[in-house]
Amino acid sequence: MAVLVADAFQNLGLGSELLRRLIQFARDKKLDRITAIVLPENVAMRSIAARQGFVVAPNEDLTEIHLVLSF
Repeated sequence: MAVLVADAFQNLGLGSELLRRLIQFARDKKLDRITAIVLPENVAMRSIAARQGFVVAPNEDLTEIHLVLSF
């Protein structure tokens, strides 16, 4: 998945809303989980994902963080 919000529109809740809609779409389609790959320095996206219930999945690659939301 990818969520991208232009700098001019950040901190307005758009990333949270896009993620919320993605989660609802996945639930409607009866998916088992959503997996996201986030750069370690992307604290904002990690925070948004955590608020939606994503958890860190084990990953040996230190250049990225894997987040999973299981249904």
